[in-house]
Amino acid sequence: MIDRLEKAGYVRRRPDPRDRRRALVEPSAPGLERIASFYQGRDARSRESPAVFSADQLRARPRNVTA
Repeated sequence: MIDRLEKAGYVRRRPDPRDRRRALVEPSAPGLERIASFYQGRDARSRESPAVFSADQLRARPRNVTA
């Protein structure tokens, strides 16, 4: 998976300065833009979704889900 993300330009690998056997993976600027656009849409949809449920349905939702 990391290979594909790297090939697409979304992440880059760099050597771990504390352990030369490892590589650190960090997002690139295009990768951060892609992530931001995904979560912006998801955030907007999650804010809209409570409006489509009745009060009874919202009360029945799991306690760990917040509106």
